[in-house]
Amino acid sequence: MKTRIIALLAAFSLMLALGCTNKELKTGKYVMQGTELAEWAWVILEDDGKFVFNRNLATSYLPTGTYTVEKGMLILSVSADETYRFRIDGNDLIFDSGKLAESLVEKGAIFRLSEITIEAGKSLKFSEEEVTEAINLVKTEFHFPSANLTKLIYDEETSERLIKGYMENGKGSVNGVDPKNVIILLSEFHVDGSGKNPVLNPNSTYTDYQWILIRQSENSDWIIDDQGY
Repeated sequence: MKTRIIALLAAFSLMLALGCTNKELKTGKYVMQGTELAEWAWVILEDDGKFVFNRNLATSYLPTGTYTVEKGMLILSVSADETYRFRIDGNDLIFDSGKLAESLVEKGAIFRLSEITIEAGKSLKFSEEEVTEAINLVKTEFHFPSANLTKLIYDEETSERLIKGYMENGKGSVNGVDPKNVIILLSEFHVDGSGKNPVLNPNSTYTDYQWILIRQSENSDWIIDDQGY
């Protein structure tokens, strides 16, 4: 009986340890660093245990599924035949293995957490889930060279004002979208000093950059219809 109690306590301690490790792994977008192809690959870990893995901007296939943490390793599971493994090092993920990524991402490549502040006010037009889905889409699609997304904002009053202009003078005036199926987010991002972005100014922070998302109906997914100032 005593041996059984000790075994149960040991198992419980192990579960606690694994749980703490999982909690310490922050959700968000981890971007590949330090190579000519930096920012061409990234991993997004969502709060609900799901992930999106972009192995390279040149590929159209984005592995998605669920993730777990085991003994300091992040495991991305698409299916029984497709998994990807990263070693966790603070706010970094170090790529370890995954057959469908090894030709695109070098073993040992560092993926660093990109901290993004979310400011989403109350909405009478959309549910919290609908706003979150719009935010997550922009987080997934943002990949300006040498730029780091730092903030996304949804303010309903501002969004509705901008939607009016979009419907009167923008694509909304010709694409037939219902304004109730339009949402506009504002973003802030920083461009580093590498000079690798051919359009944006190095060492600059851009604010109030717009992302216009539309959908066919309340049951459809958001798509990015336009963006810019």
